[in-house]
Amino acid sequence: MVSVHTVCAKGARDQVDTVDVVLRSYRAEVLVFFPGDISASQEEMMSDSDLSLWQDWSTESIATMLAARFPELHIILIRPSRQHDGYSCFDHFLETNATGDPFNGNYKASSCTAAEHLLLLLQDISATFGHDRFSLCQSLHVLGFSKGGTVLNQLLTEIGSTVEEEDEEQTATTSVSFLVSALRALVWLDSGVNDGCCVFISDENVMRLAAGKLRLTQPPTQLRVVFSPFQLYSEDYMYEYDDEEIPATSLELGLDRLQSVMLQECIPFQVELCCFDREASLQTHFQVIQEFTFPAHLSKESAPGQTSIRAKRSTTFAAALNAARSSMQRAKTLSLTCACM
Repeated sequence: MVSVHTVCAKGARDQVDTVDVVLRSYRAEVLVFFPGDISASQEEMMSDSDLSLWQDWSTESIATMLAARFPELHIILIRPSRQHDGYSCFDHFLETNATGDPFNGNYKASSCTAAEHLLLLLQDISATFGHDRFSLCQSLHVLGFSKGGTVLNQLLTEIGSTVEEEDEEQTATTSVSFLVSALRALVWLDSGVNDGCCVFISDENVMRLAAGKLRLTQPPTQLRVVFSPFQLYSEDYMYEYDDEEIPATSLELGLDRLQSVMLQECIPFQVELCCFDREASLQTHFQVIQEFTFPAHLSKESAPGQTSIRAKRSTTFAAALNAARSSMQRAKTLSLTCACM
């Protein structure tokens, strides 16, 4: 039985975050997870009539799920510093507005706080559990689900913006350099924001500078983007959207530009379409956490009942989308065949 420990950890400027932790008894790489809107502690969600409907996706439940899916990884789930009407806000990592979106739609690298805060949190967690200070700061797989993707955008902005000219910025620069050397993957899981801005960073210069640093790591840091029909609109999607506000296209989300730049810079970049055989719903959105793919050596071969459509080997969004369309067409054909028998 997996045991989830909930503790408080101190990061940059003595800011404290609550984290849900599953540590292995053996040497392991680290999965850092930033949850999205709605997810809170089990106690908080059970006491709220609206949130209680989604208590299966509490932070403790997600940590337990990830620990079961990835037995070769330590699990560190970092809760948002605050929630506003169900909106998760990671104020200790980036400057946000009332609902947790990046302030004015921009990611700022001037303070470089996200990298420093993350590393200090991991060091404090290590100390809390009696480990070497830097034991959890190596071989990091950083995942951001839904709103949690804003933290990954801030980290990528800092990686592509750090300078080494002024002494006062030396600590931040050192933190970013250390983080880059430890990163194994950045994974955006069905990322989205509430203010209509791009889901990904849009500054091409920052992207290229970040790519230049990530490319030098050994092995090169991998970037992965996973989308469900909840966030991504596809013209050939078999279901109709009932909501007034339908999901956006990959171009509107800013994915096309990020992917194009990273592939030009020879950064491993994959797009996965998950759960595209189901309706665009909040449940489908959360189900991505249970069904997205990860390197085979870090996860169990397959989770029970997995039926999502995935493009595991695709390197471009177009290839992933075509694969999903083909799978959906085969499913529709099979359904018609069975109905006629």
